[in-house]
Amino acid sequence: MRVRALRVFTPALAVAFLVVGMSLALGACGSGDSGGSGDADGVKTYTDPDFGYSFEYPAGWVLNEGGDTSVGSGAASAGSVQVGDPKGAKVDGTGLDGLVARVYELNLTVDESMLPDIRPEVEGLIADLLSQDASWKIVEDLTETSVAGVPGFKASFTFDYDADHPVKTTSYYLFAGDVEYELVVQASTDTWEENQPVFAAFFASFRPGASD
Repeated sequence: MRVRALRVFTPALAVAFLVVGMSLALGACGSGDSGGSGDADGVKTYTDPDFGYSFEYPAGWVLNEGGDTSVGSGAASAGSVQVGDPKGAKVDGTGLDGLVARVYELNLTVDESMLPDIRPEVEGLIADLLSQDASWKIVEDLTETSVAGVPGFKASFTFDYDADHPVKTTSYYLFAGDVEYELVVQASTDTWEENQPVFAAFFASFRPGASD
């Protein structure tokens, strides 16, 4: 399993729009949501079997584990899961609305005091990502944030899935000791606002692994 170094260190920044797209090309494909459990409110909880992190998602959405992206920068993740809305925006059967969680193992322990040193690395990887596709634009600059007490950064982008289908995505890069989490939400610009309650619940319910 690949472990990444700092400076040396390479944060995640593997923004995942085609991962979500592949997950939502539903057809005869089943979902791999064996890690989920449902409740009466139509919400499922996914718990990663290896790293122990968890989050909630709508019971009607489709979950798949594994996979990788076609547009990205940084080292390969140690694990990932994608959840997509089968009733959301689509292009030729490929879904655009969903969320992604990835985990990366680091070669050192990161705490909040190190964020100023990490920031230039993340900014450089964002620049590399934007250079791969001219349609990618930053719409919310990189800022410090935290989710469930885990510190890190977030940034938002738009890109063109094709000429008629612009997409918005927000990525969080969170550092919990020797683990980095990347949390990504994405939707067509036409469905972005209506997905905000789902995305907010995803971030509000996220819990890092107990060993982090």
